[in-house]
Amino acid sequence: MLIFRWLDEYTINMLCDITPQMRLCDFEQPATFANVNQHIFRRMKTKSIFAFTVAVFLSVSAFAVGGGAGSTTFTIKTSKVGRSLVEAWTKAYMAEHPEVNIQIVGTKAADADLTLINHKEKNQKVAYVARYALLPVTTSGNPLLSEIEKKSWGSKDLKELFFTADELDDDFADDDKQKKGKKITDRLNVVSGANSTSSASSFAAFFGRNTDNIKGEKIAGDDLYLLSAINDDKTLVTFNSLNYLYDTDSRQLKSNLHIFPLSVKKEIGDALKSGNLDNVIVALEKQQSDVIPVDNIGFEYGNLTDSEEQFLKWVASEGQQFNNQNGFLKLVDNQ
Repeated sequence: MLIFRWLDEYTINMLCDITPQMRLCDFEQPATFANVNQHIFRRMKTKSIFAFTVAVFLSVSAFAVGGGAGSTTFTIKTSKVGRSLVEAWTKAYMAEHPEVNIQIVGTKAADADLTLINHKEKNQKVAYVARYALLPVTTSGNPLLSEIEKKSWGSKDLKELFFTADELDDDFADDDKQKKGKKITDRLNVVSGANSTSSASSFAAFFGRNTDNIKGEKIAGDDLYLLSAINDDKTLVTFNSLNYLYDTDSRQLKSNLHIFPLSVKKEIGDALKSGNLDNVIVALEKQQSDVIPVDNIGFEYGNLTDSEEQFLKWVASEGQQFNNQNGFLKLVDNQ
């Protein structure tokens, strides 16, 4: 009889419904723990106990996996960079829709119903849900920091710093070639991400390049490791997303990081100088810049179920309230 001590009243009634041939709950009183314990085993013959135990186990297992009567479960795959935002979305959505169970899995998972991606490949079906911005960064311990600070870094400067020369690009003129090795863009060392979830593809595409053109060392793994790299080797520079560069709790630029002084409009420049994440997000949601890449992130999907489609619509509307808190920009109105 101990088997019933861990079943709730709903499950007991459910078992009575699915095993009518046993007449286990054929009595007038409500199916409470006491009534079940006193009544059921008077009805059961010894040879039926095993079959009933199997029925209980299978029924409860199906109930638990399914999340309850009428529930829907689907999975979302995300890398580390977007996980906090996905968790915020799913937590809020499931609170509003208790019949939906959303499971978050890592990038090593074999398959998922929705996959968060930060750049779209050809023929992918993607529902955009947020935007992210990338900034060039080094540490306050960089031996060339004073020279970095003297410049107002424009698009041409950033191309020279992060990419190998393109002989057909006017930004790499003959006089620049003659100065090669002397300019600060040649004396700084670049490190960037190498895996499929890195922001490197978006950064390169923004400046009309591809990832093969990015100078320097390539690091596998999440882009968060790039910050460890520039802290370990003070001569390195990189680029990274706002949610990694700023502490999303304190809203301040992480200690020891130094954002490049960029050639931007006053509002964006003042926001960057403030070191405050919210100021930067507000400025970038108002204005575009030719030196700050902003790209979309979205959920790649296949054949959407009704539940998945409703979730995606919610994220693109009510769910936008969680973007800024997690270091991402909201979608623009026409997306």
